[in-house]
Amino acid sequence: MSASQWIRKASLIVGDSSNALDLSDLRFRFVVRQQDTQTPNNADIRVYNVSDATAKQARAWQEGGTVVIQAGYGGNFGTIFRGSIIQVRVGKESPVDSYIDITAGDGDLGYTLAKVAKSFAAGSSVKDHVSASLEAMAPYGVTRGWMPDDLPAKPLPRGKVMFGLARDCMETSCRTASADWTIRNGALEVIDKLAYLPGDVVVLTSATGLVGFPEQQIDGVHARALMNPAIVAGRAIQIDNRSVQEYRLPIDVGGTAQWGFVPKLDADGYYRALVVEHRGDTRGHEWHTEVIGVALADPVPVALLPKLVIKPGV
Repeated sequence: MSASQWIRKASLIVGDSSNALDLSDLRFRFVVRQQDTQTPNNADIRVYNVSDATAKQARAWQEGGTVVIQAGYGGNFGTIFRGSIIQVRVGKESPVDSYIDITAGDGDLGYTLAKVAKSFAAGSSVKDHVSASLEAMAPYGVTRGWMPDDLPAKPLPRGKVMFGLARDCMETSCRTASADWTIRNGALEVIDKLAYLPGDVVVLTSATGLVGFPEQQIDGVHARALMNPAIVAGRAIQIDNRSVQEYRLPIDVGGTAQWGFVPKLDADGYYRALVVEHRGDTRGHEWHTEVIGVALADPVPVALLPKLVIKPGV
């Protein structure tokens, strides 16, 4: 899949169900982080030189308002983040440049507050348990996203009680099903650990926005491209392996190469995006998407696990 990477476009909408502000014409910077794990997707946004009234209104939307970012180019434009406003801070970069900082989480209210208290008779399945968690998150705006049809449907021989935070119940259910889950743009998605989201494969070449040379590192293949909303965590991307800079194997004290610590390159150049970061500045140079991927048939590299956490700041 490829599209025109020409003429930047960006949109920033902040508000609630009864009122919204379109801040698209102001300068704003953003970092959006997506991960193919239960860790919430999140965004940090800085909007410059808003009026006092706008800053006051944005503060009023803490813990209840929503923010939507769309970004890309004329031929490839789409939503890269939709989530709940967690915090709004007001500050200054200089005597003449003020800003508001917005921290937001994708499905934050459902992830933080939703609780499950339900019992099942003998015969329930993982599908039933996932549905119970989604039902608990629904009042907080979380909808059903893509889920595989082959979630284990084998009935349990005994009854089951689900009690606790919905996110913890989801983690237990997905571990049983050898799957990962995430909330993306307000929708709960479940993906098999060795599968990827359906849809077009994103082909990354110099002609479709690839910047520099991808690198094989100990936590996966790192690639950088021009802003591309089609690249999302869990989706398949294709990279020409001839452009990948291979990782130098570490050698232990006995002189043995540590093959087991380096994620393999896929023979056909297909990778599953595990971590995606969109970085943009509507009045600056930054307008890129960075991705860490792993061969489709490989699990999450151990070295990547510590990186699957929220990293605040723009």
